[in-house]
Order: sequence, then C-alpha cells, then structure tokens
Amino acid sequence: MVVTSDGGGEATSDRRFDPYFDIRLAASLLLEISRERSFEVLLEKFVRAAVLFPAATRVEVWLIEDEGDASAIGSTRCLRLAAAANSLLEGAGDGTPSDLERKVRIPVGEGVIGRIAQTGQRTVLRDLQQEPGEFAGMDWLAREQVCGFAAEAISFQGEILGVIAVFARVSI
Repeated sequence: MVVTSDGGGEATSDRRFDPYFDIRLAASLLLEISRERSFEVLLEKFVRAAVLFPAATRVEVWLIEDEGDASAIGSTRCLRLAAAANSLLEGAGDGTPSDLERKVRIPVGEGVIGRIAQTGQRTVLRDLQQEPGEFAGMDWLAREQVCGFAAEAISFQGEILGVIAVFARVSI
C-alpha cells in the first residue's frame, strides 16, 4: 500500500518487499549470534538459520586458508568449507554435511567459488535445471529441485576472506 500525501492510499506492489524474508527469524538470529564467542559455532548457527528460509536448500561458508595451511595443495591458497547446512526435501537424509565435505579444498581462482574468492565478484546463476553450467553432473541439484545459486565474497577492510554460497529452489 502506498500512502499519498493527502492521506489516501492506493494498492500497489512494493518492489522492496521480499516474500522470503522473515524479520522474526532475522531478529532472533542477530540476538543469538551476538552472544556467541566461538567463530566456528557462530558460522554453524549462521548457516543453520539461513537454510530455514523457505527457498534455501543449501548454504555454505568457504574461508580462505592461510598460506601455511595450504600445504596439501602446494603453495596455492585455497578455500575450505567452514560451515554448511542443508534443507533437504522430505525423506532425502538428515541435512547434515558429511565430514568428507569438510575436507574439500578449492584453490582460489578455480571453479565458481574459487573465482569469487579471487575477484570479489558476486555471482548469481538462474535456471540451473536447464543450464547447470559448472554444476552439471551434480545429481543432488535435480533431486533437491535446485533452480538458483547466489554467492558473495566475504571481505573485511578490502581483503577477501571467503565466500558465502546459497543454493535455492527458486530462480534467484
């Protein structure tokens, strides 16, 4: 509803309204994480809360490892999966990422996540059912009815620290 200066109103759609945003969920998440003292637990709380949004099927937080930690891939800087949560369709599992997933490393600059960590550029992919691109061959995309993907670099004072990625059942 848009209210005019004469006090009257006319019904119009407000393009700023996001039907997937729940202010109560956001407020409770902010209160919960404000008290957290462990970074790892904070990330876990964040992804578990973010995946509660109706359209989200998977939320991931990837962090760039320090040069010294990247010895498994030589001298290449890489990202490790620091936190992830799933909202699986009924009967598709418990939604908890496996320990194997947590051991995955992505070299900075490789793949969608690696390129975002290198460039800082937001990436949004729509219609993954028809055009999966780099996600081709990932059977869980079809099984979980994933249509969209969005990822954003995590940065602080101009330095990229990692990437937040969201897979959704809607075209983002």
